[in-house]
Amino acid sequence: MTTQLNQFKPASVQAVGEVQAKVSEEFQQRLVAQSERIDKLSESVIQSQKTAQDTAEMLQTILVGMENLGENFKQQHENMDYWQMPENPNVEAKH
Repeated sequence: MTTQLNQFKPASVQAVGEVQAKVSEEFQQRLVAQSERIDKLSESVIQSQKTAQDTAEMLQTILVGMENLGENFKQQHENMDYWQMPENPNVEAKH
């Protein structure tokens, strides 16, 4: 037993401190890398949301434009029909 105790080398405070500092440094580096990845993902999500919002606004504008175009076409067609009607007082009778 004495031989075993003599072979046992307890960790020194310095050795424990060095290992703890190394583990702490590696952990800190991993936290920083993870934080950077989270920031990049957050930025990507925000950009995707902005793109989706821009797309929705563009589609809304196109929809309004198509509705306006349809209404304008309808009015033009009604005007054309009106001017072609024989009872239209603005059309001179041809004799």
